[in-house]
Amino acid sequence: MLDSLKVNNYERSLFMIKPDSYIYKEKILQYLRKKNFELQYVKDVILTPNFLEGLYGSEENEIIRSMNIKYFSGKLATVGIAAGEDAKERLFELCGTGYIPDKCGKETIRYKYSTLREPILINGYEFYVNAIHRSLPQDSEREIELYMNEYVRKKQERENNYER
Repeated sequence: MLDSLKVNNYERSLFMIKPDSYIYKEKILQYLRKKNFELQYVKDVILTPNFLEGLYGSEENEIIRSMNIKYFSGKLATVGIAAGEDAKERLFELCGTGYIPDKCGKETIRYKYSTLREPILINGYEFYVNAIHRSLPQDSEREIELYMNEYVRKKQERENNYER
């Protein structure tokens, strides 16, 4: 199934427009298209702890990992796959390479579309919320597989079972 996602053998990378920036969904998607990304399997989803655990499971900082899971679980977000030439690195740069929105370049999605500029406190720790998750280049294929399993394949299985 993943082979069907390939566009002219271009690279692919996962993105997630986070709940706090969901109001900018159309502007962000338009911006990605303008930057020559083919957008595939773009879906609005309710974020599950299982998906978030997989997405942030490789986060070295246990506090940041657990705060991401706690803060985003059960909220509405948009997840999709961006494909194109050098998509992994280009998406990473375009979204912003830093965690804190105001420390990212002024033309990045994290800078332009993050709604919270100050940290919030969760369990006594400061937590910055930026506009978009983008895969680290080395994690792209693993995160795409996680997304496909959690939101696309499970939905197709439910629909197929319902039709029987």
